[in-house]
Parts: sequence; structure tokens; C-alpha cells
Amino acid sequence: MGGPRVERVKVLHLISSSGVYGAEKMVVGLCEALPQFGVEPVLEVFDNRHARNVDVADYALSRGVQVRLLPCGGRFDLAAVRQLRRDLTGFDLLHVHGYKANLYGYVASRRKAPVVATNHRFDTGPQNRFDRFVLPRMNAVFAVSDEARDSLRDVYGIKAAMTIPNGVDPRDFTGVAPSLNVFPLVGMVARLAPEKAPHDFLAVAAAIPEATFVIVGDGPMRAELEAAAPTNVQFLGFREDMPGVYASLDVLVQPSLREGMPMTLLEAMASGVPVVATRVGAAADVIDNGRTGMLVPPSDVPALTAAVQSLLRDDHGIGQAARQEVERRFTVDVMARRYAEEYGLGV
Repeated sequence: MGGPRVERVKVLHLISSSGVYGAEKMVVGLCEALPQFGVEPVLEVFDNRHARNVDVADYALSRGVQVRLLPCGGRFDLAAVRQLRRDLTGFDLLHVHGYKANLYGYVASRRKAPVVATNHRFDTGPQNRFDRFVLPRMNAVFAVSDEARDSLRDVYGIKAAMTIPNGVDPRDFTGVAPSLNVFPLVGMVARLAPEKAPHDFLAVAAAIPEATFVIVGDGPMRAELEAAAPTNVQFLGFREDMPGVYASLDVLVQPSLREGMPMTLLEAMASGVPVVATRVGAAADVIDNGRTGMLVPPSDVPALTAAVQSLLRDDHGIGQAARQEVERRFTVDVMARRYAEEYGLGV
């Protein structure tokens, strides 16, 4: 979406959310960083009456981001489309995040403003059934991993799809005191859902009884997991002190079956925590296996266990190398600059 330099661009970001997870943190971080590159962002959040959750709006406000709520009822609310169209007045661009925002944004923005989309994780499930139609009609489509970018090109025919990796602010994770006084401590930070493979994490915990394991996050599988967990596993739920939690960990495990570019991975690396991750999504784009983290095949519990045991004995300098890699390649400023360039600013 290159073009002549524009001094200021007003961009409306749109997201529907069930909590503050990776995509939400990415969007809020992007909105925080964009103003230094000539972009005035506002975040608009669906206020879904059937399943109300506007935690991301509260989180964004706490970070100084301008926020609006978009009331929405039912699966497709024409009143919400009309309101979104009115809300676009005065904006140069709409940036949508997620399947619901994709659909509403495409319909509302027609002949009103250009619309671009970020694909946070490629999925062809029933909730994404309209993506095949609307995403190829966007002015630009971004992916957070090369894997998702290639799927957009191959499955949806979006040949111009491009990767812009997520980023974090390393300053948020530097010089932080530990919140948890347990050693050795192995953690998983995730929404407790099947694609995150939390049962694999429990299996690793059972194989290493001398360490304490913590699961940070919540989700539909929590009760099931609590019933199945060995005695050395603790469930911490949502935490407000995540930098302190990361500072407490000796190893972070990400056993996912599917991913985009998880913010948890970047946050742990920015904290200097050695990471063991499955080779899915953007993990291989971020981690240089054996130098800045350890990669294993998905669903391979013995490989996960062996990697965790190795890092508990000696992290081989992986934590420090991981921190340096994030500072070099995966900061929120690097991410925001890339998006500003694609918005048409010659930054």
C-alpha cells in the first residue's frame, strides 16, 4: 500500500475479544507505538451483548490508548455495521483483527475507507467461513508468521499477503523482580484450550517431579486440567504481574499444536527466560534452535521433557541470547514502523 508520503494517518483498529490474549496484546502494543511514526490510532472493541467481554478495552485504556465500544447483538447485527460505518468518518484507514472484525469491517468500509487485515493465526474453521470471501478483497492482508502468510497465499489466493512479525517492548521485562519464590520453576502461559496442548504440559510435569510447574491463564479446559494435574502443578489463573512471573521462571514451555506468533514466546524471551516450543506457527521464525530457544515436534512429550530437563541443568546462555534477539528483531517499534510503512507513510 505504498504511495506518496502523508504527514498524519488516522487509523481505526477493530477487534472482537474474549479476553486479553496474544492478539489483544499485539493490537494494544501496536496502537501504543504507532504515534511516533505519524499514525493516530483508535481501538474499537465489539461489545457483544450475547457474550460481553471488553477486558481488552480496559487494558488498552490503562496503556493510554484511545478506545471506543461497538455495541453488537446476534451473529450479524446490521445496526452494528451501520454504527461502524459512522465511526469510520474522519479516519483514513480501517485495520481489522480477527474473523468477526474482518466481516464487519469489510461490509462497513465499502466506498468509505480502505481496509487492511492482520491474520493472527490462519484457520479455516466454521467461525472463519467468511474469510475466504472477504480477505482477498481487502486492500492489504498481513500475517504474523510466514506459515500463516503461505496459507493465505496458497489457500485463499492472496498472493500479496506479507509477514509482519509481532513485537514487544523489552523495557517492560527488564530489571523486574520475581513474583514467585519457587525453584526450579517451569511455566506455561496460555489460554487453556485444546490447541495449546495443556495435557502435554501436565505430562512433562509428571515426568519431572522435582520441579514445580505453573499454568498461567484460564479457559474452557481449566476444570478438566485441574482434575488431571500431578501434585507439582499449580494453576495461577490470570495475573496482573506478568513481568514478575516471567522473571520467576527457569523455563517456559509452549507445547501448542497450532499458533500464530505468540506474544508469550516474545515476552518470555524478552525476560531472558529459556523457551521450549513446538515447531508450529512462527516459533521457527523466532527461535534459532539451540541458540535462542529449543524447538521440538508438536505432540512429542518425550522431546519436550528432555528439552526442559536439559535447560534446568544448564540454560547454555539461551536466555541471554533470546533477550538480545528480541531487542534486535522483535520490538514493538520495529513492528509499528513496518505497519506505518504499509499504511503509506514513508517512515
